[in-house]
Amino acid sequence: MIINFYKSKISEVPDMKYKEMMTYISKSLGIGLNCVRKTVSEYKTNKCVTSPSRKRNRKGICNQMDDFDKNVIRRKVYAFWLKKEMPTIHNILKAVNEDKSLPNFKRDFLKKVLKNLSFKFTKINGNYIITERSDLIEWRRNYLRSIKQFRENGRPIYYLGETLIDIDRIAFMEGLSTDHFNPTNKVKKLIVLHIGSDDGFVPGGLLFFESTKNTSNYYCEINNQTFQNWFEEVLPLLKENAVIVIDNTAPYHSVKIENVPTMVWRKEMIVDWLCSKGEVIDPSKMVKAQLMKIVQRLKPSFNTYVIDEITKNHNKTVLRLPPYHSDLNPIEMVWTMVKDCIRENIKIVQTFKPEDVNHLFHQALDRIKKEVWTSCINYVKKKKERMFWNIDFICDEIVDNLTPNPNNVFTIGDCSEISDDDDECDDDL
Repeated sequence: MIINFYKSKISEVPDMKYKEMMTYISKSLGIGLNCVRKTVSEYKTNKCVTSPSRKRNRKGICNQMDDFDKNVIRRKVYAFWLKKEMPTIHNILKAVNEDKSLPNFKRDFLKKVLKNLSFKFTKINGNYIITERSDLIEWRRNYLRSIKQFRENGRPIYYLGETLIDIDRIAFMEGLSTDHFNPTNKVKKLIVLHIGSDDGFVPGGLLFFESTKNTSNYYCEINNQTFQNWFEEVLPLLKENAVIVIDNTAPYHSVKIENVPTMVWRKEMIVDWLCSKGEVIDPSKMVKAQLMKIVQRLKPSFNTYVIDEITKNHNKTVLRLPPYHSDLNPIEMVWTMVKDCIRENIKIVQTFKPEDVNHLFHQALDRIKKEVWTSCINYVKKKKERMFWNIDFICDEIVDNLTPNPNNVFTIGDCSEISDDDDECDDDL
């Protein structure tokens, strides 16, 4: 309707101004002005328009929760292992719902959250207990061994991280309203990216800007190029032979130099990729599953990341944290202190103009001295790293004690206790 009306009007009155025409079409058809503008703009660019999707994109399970809640749930599971108790879904549900800082969970919803946090349900001697995926355990232990070795070799270690400072939320927690103090020129959220070590924050390493989207997922506001430009500027500021600890949460941390085929690729694309790597392939005699077997063999040689290569060229090393292990990054403790400092001062200032919010933020950063960083790093090293190293031994011990005989160590059942669409059990058949 919009495009037909636009074509008709442009032929009748070719000299009509664009803004007037958009307003005229909107009023004539009773369609919102923004919708008219977007539709006409798409038509002028692509010479066609796409029909709006009739299906609503629902947020994933983990996207409905913030990182703080997810980390608290992980700690609940670990707490059972550390007490040498079985973390069953019943026990975890009870522990989570007794925590007033967390929302009240239904059983099925919690199962899905646990699955998305890389836990699995394992049936041992008739009991379903919550364990971690073996690949995640291996990644964690490799990380702990690596960082210990780097320290022993005397290499300087830096910790990189980003956070979202939600001014509205902090003000609300203090019983204040940003609308009351500054209704026309508000700063709701600040996205902050920084790096530090036991020497404190790296001078010149700060990147921060105002969020433009009303979402807690701030990763979508930092694109690959922005992060890469910032990273390349920071590298010369670090000590020689440095190690940079970085998580795998944000997509811009893990941009690959070359995409490796997956099962969703078309067969001819997989064949072309393999041939470009020197493999001799006969597509008429091989199916995709066989081709992917060759891809998996070659994958380690091409599964490299952009920032890892940039870092290597500067004689430095990137060390990646396992997924969902922000407790091993001291900068997360530093961000908590920064937000606490802002919370302390926000009642005194009681104004939320951009310049005042920026002053509050920089004032909080200035309070994080070298001694604070050293304390946070030592806490992670002595408490968190030691806990994660020991927890796998405790898990093995409990599993062995539950197992009645050596031939039934990890019996994976049909997970009838689990909802049919969750696929929590590992069925290799």
